[in-house]
Amino acid sequence: VSIDVDRLRSIRLLGVAVVGLSGIALLLLVQLTGGTPNPLNHLGYLPVLLSAFIFGLRGGILGAIYVGLLLGPIPPVLGLIGGHENLETSVFRAAILLVAGATTGELFDRVRSHLADLQSVAIEVVDRQRDGMVALARGAEAKDTDTGDHVVRVQAISSELALAAGLEPETATSIGWSAM
Repeated sequence: VSIDVDRLRSIRLLGVAVVGLSGIALLLLVQLTGGTPNPLNHLGYLPVLLSAFIFGLRGGILGAIYVGLLLGPIPPVLGLIGGHENLETSVFRAAILLVAGATTGELFDRVRSHLADLQSVAIEVVDRQRDGMVALARGAEAKDTDTGDHVVRVQAISSELALAAGLEPETATSIGWSAM
């Protein structure tokens, strides 16, 4: 399975932008509604979970640190108006966000790993099925050369027809194997 590195890089860059902007939007929303403490602080889980989804464990941790700083020590340092919580409350919130981000990121990493394993196994099963079909065709050819040759011709012609119809080479190959 090929991976388009440039496309992956673009998606990750877009993810960084979305997480960054959602954190800033969260900060502005909380500050515009009176600062902290505020029930809207719970919206901080969104950028944390999004970064965990996109970047896995490291993303979940970094997203939690980012949101923890935005809702904690950053507003008073920037001189933003509104309520500000004490340091202990900010540290506690950051710790909870960190646990949520790390746990979710780890789970996303595991899911991706298992999906890659499943894809590898599926490819192996398809290869074995094709080997079995070839063995059956050879067996038919050993008994009756006309039948064995016919099976191979049907496969080749089906693949060629699929290509002539404008299908992708991978799809055409699959059609050829199916016709066998």
